[in-house]
Amino acid sequence: MLKKKEAELLFKIICLGLIIITLVFSSLAYYQTNQKFRAVKLASAKIETSLKQEINDLREIVTALTNGNEQLAQNLEAERIKREESEITTQASNKKLAEISAGLDASDITRLISEWNPRVVKLECVVEFADKTTKKSTASGVVNVSDAVTKIYTSKHVVEEKGVLAKDCRVVSSDVTTKFATSNITIDANIDLAYLNFTKILDLPGGVSLPVKKCAQKPILGDQVVILGYPSVGSTNGVTATEGIISGFDKEYYITSAKIERGNSGGAAILVKNNCLLGLPTLVVAGQIESLARILAL
Repeated sequence: MLKKKEAELLFKIICLGLIIITLVFSSLAYYQTNQKFRAVKLASAKIETSLKQEINDLREIVTALTNGNEQLAQNLEAERIKREESEITTQASNKKLAEISAGLDASDITRLISEWNPRVVKLECVVEFADKTTKKSTASGVVNVSDAVTKIYTSKHVVEEKGVLAKDCRVVSSDVTTKFATSNITIDANIDLAYLNFTKILDLPGGVSLPVKKCAQKPILGDQVVILGYPSVGSTNGVTATEGIISGFDKEYYITSAKIERGNSGGAAILVKNNCLLGLPTLVVAGQIESLARILAL
């Protein structure tokens, strides 16, 4: 009985050894001139390590059987099976992560930015105080069209200063500049959110004529986001895009690693995996360059 088990296990060891040699050398030979050489080399090394562990496990089992210790052999076999199950679970998780990464290549991000670019406008709002002095705020906004009217989402601090609403805002797209008297501004009493309401569809470049797609589900840690807006240190000719991930949660805000500068407030924070509007980026404390970034959830 022992000899039969030993023979079977030794046969497995030989087969696994051949698999190691075949996988490593065939993979390296095939991908040597390919751009994925490093990734394949790393994968082959992982396979080699895993198979070596398998051989060591089987060798220990063979030794135990040879010495007549079947209980030890059974325990080693049970341990080996548990390790394999754990590796399968890990591989499944890695595969899922790889699938997500594969779906977020540069071309996809480019298409996403092109799709959302027409909805992001630059706002220049002027607040006039009782003493006739004025203050101009420059920021970003997101265009939403619904029921034949246009609504622009932005941050409340863009259109309000010391309790005074802006008397007018100039909407600047990547192609044209249009000034609108903004007598109908809606502000949220609790959060840093405001709406610029227009009783018609604005003639903006890109043909924005549909409601904005808001995210139906909350993001999770690690989700990728793209921030679109008109930061003061960004491009002067169009929307600036930065990328990052969701790195935390803070009440009604999502914390993000994406860079957000002055002027980005009120722009669009896009959840990449669902291609939807997650919220409005805003600057929370900071200097002119470095900032602690937040996304106001919508």
